[in-house]
Amino acid sequence: MRKLRDFGTSFVQLLCRTRLHSSEVLLHRRALKHTWTFPTISVGTANSVTMTLTNNLGTPGNEGDWEMIDSVSPVMTEGARMWIRDLAREFQQADVNASFAFSMECYNPPMPMRARYLSLVDGVVQPGVDVYLEIPSHQMHFGSRVRNYLRQVYKECADEIAAAGLPVILQFGETQYWYFDNRAQDPNGGMGMQDQEAIDAFAARYGHQIWPFRANTDDPAGDPLYPFETANFLRDRIWEYCQDVIGYVRQYHPAALFECLWPLDANQGKPAPHAQHRRLLMHVNLPEQWKNSSYGVKYFRCEGFDYDVWQKNAVRMRETLAFPREVLGRPVEECLYLAGIYGPPDPPIAQAFGMWRAAKLASMCFWAVDQFCLNGRPVPFPVWTQSKATAVAYHKPRAARAAGVLNRCKSNQRRLNE
Repeated sequence: MRKLRDFGTSFVQLLCRTRLHSSEVLLHRRALKHTWTFPTISVGTANSVTMTLTNNLGTPGNEGDWEMIDSVSPVMTEGARMWIRDLAREFQQADVNASFAFSMECYNPPMPMRARYLSLVDGVVQPGVDVYLEIPSHQMHFGSRVRNYLRQVYKECADEIAAAGLPVILQFGETQYWYFDNRAQDPNGGMGMQDQEAIDAFAARYGHQIWPFRANTDDPAGDPLYPFETANFLRDRIWEYCQDVIGYVRQYHPAALFECLWPLDANQGKPAPHAQHRRLLMHVNLPEQWKNSSYGVKYFRCEGFDYDVWQKNAVRMRETLAFPREVLGRPVEECLYLAGIYGPPDPPIAQAFGMWRAAKLASMCFWAVDQFCLNGRPVPFPVWTQSKATAVAYHKPRAARAAGVLNRCKSNQRRLNE
């Protein structure tokens, strides 16, 4: 999905130069910025061979000019497409179904595709600064150029999944507006929902200015003269984007299934009626068409990293797991759960697994598999229940441990990460 505009000396290179007059061949490899460089290898005259190794560790390359280019087809590089196909083939051979996800965060998208914070000057709503995240990435909006790009991304991903023989299941990964405002940096700022296309589309449809939401705790009713008009408009733009992607992909893969990933913690904050309840996000970031599967989003996967990874709060974990079933009313076969796995200290993953088994939801996965492998997680998972807390630990030298029922630990006898 990202292409290099100018290779320069930024990417790992292989430069071969021939000087015919001296029969000298020079091979020079230079690595990406700061960390690694490689020696220069020289071959002498035609009648003799002399190899000289020169230490170039002090001559790093320079960072490349990375950018996302949405005007090419296919929009994914060949390497990205082949990686997806290889991964899907591994799943297919292991008889494991998997969903493949894309979110609204992207590294260095073109300026017109970036979401913008509010800038409210003399009562006039304008696009403010980019919604930039320190990952680093930019949040994108739900306008036509972003839709055109991401629907092609999903279609190309589906092509590779199908070519590998795996059922096509695609996820709208945290496909929402950004969760926080920028008022601490800009007194005229607010929520990141104010790209120019949204401002113009709202004015064209309703004949007046879009309502300026300042904080995630704002009342979604917004403008007292036109209650819920702006919040519904913003919410519906999310669904219009999803509908566009679903329709486009199904032209090529009619049996493709879709799911959404929805973070209860980021959208809810504190449960109502707490003052920090994010009632604006609970309205805007939850399209009506996600609440049941009849519109095309077959599965609803809920997550809450703040609740399990950071707070280690069993009450909020259960609330997260139960949200699609108890709040939305979806049947258990459509309800999925995502739990955090990284630390330190360890999140209560045994408890999360036990809760999921008891709830009998269709699927559970942990984020993320690389951390699962690197941290030496034991398999199969031990199961925790309310009647008997299974004491389990993962051998992670130098990792801090938290006290309490959600982190009762003993040495992992297998010491899997040594």
